[in-house]
Amino acid sequence: FPSREDVLHYTVEIAKSGLKKQPKTLIVVGAYSIGKENVYLAISEALS
Repeated sequence: FPSREDVLHYTVEIAKSGLKKQPKTLIVVGAYSIGKENVYLAISEALS
C-alpha cells in the first residue's frame, strides 16, 4: 500500500484539479484506514 503521505498528496492533487476545472465542485470524502480528518485537513491546507 502507498504511504499516508502519498495518499494525501494524491488526494489533494485530485481535489485541486477538480476545482480548477469546475470551481463549484463538491468534494466528498469517504475514508476509513487513513482517517477522514487527515484528508479534510490536507485538502483545506492546500486550498488556503
